[in-house]
Amino acid sequence: MNNIFGRILITAPTEAELKPLADLISAKDAPGLYLHVSGIGTPKSMFSLMHLLENENFDLMVQVGVAGTFSPGQYPNGTIVMVKEDQFADILIDNNGRPKKLADLGFMDYNEFPFNNGVLQNESPIVFKEKLNEVRSITVNSTTGSTGIMQQRLELFDPEIESMEGAAFFYVALMRGIPCIQLRAVSNPVGERNTKSWDIPLALQNLHAFLKQELLP
Repeated sequence: MNNIFGRILITAPTEAELKPLADLISAKDAPGLYLHVSGIGTPKSMFSLMHLLENENFDLMVQVGVAGTFSPGQYPNGTIVMVKEDQFADILIDNNGRPKKLADLGFMDYNEFPFNNGVLQNESPIVFKEKLNEVRSITVNSTTGSTGIMQQRLELFDPEIESMEGAAFFYVALMRGIPCIQLRAVSNPVGERNTKSWDIPLALQNLHAFLKQELLP
């Protein structure tokens, strides 16, 4: 893939999500790949990406990381998915106990660039379309850890997965006009917080195997 797209940025929230790939790149000749750790959450991701793009140019931006799933039956732990659309799920207005999107109350245009009907959509070349399921995601600064919040977010956004950085990544890439891809490995079901149902090692193992196969053949 790196020979097709030119200079590629691969960004992740943490070093753990990139380290095996970094170790492999250091042992290979891969001048077209640039690795970047953004930090966890929307503020760090947005700032670090914008700061990086002030001085660097890329032909493609790829964000990788783990995610929680609202559909564990369809996307069990370890599943690799590609995000086709993302939303900021905690930029809301509390309307007498009922959360409302800004656009629902007239504080934002649903189609204000780069949004399309309130959603950040990835219309970049889909290089993994035949290999991965495309999913709807939400981005949160407070992860879903209870049945009540899970139901609320399902009703508002109908997501299949959630992360803490995806929409920030899409927003920056779309605003800068850079083709982008967001890849996520499912590490846990969302809902009642139960770490026994998590499998972050499996998610990272499968993510790294996929990246090595596709980015460093």
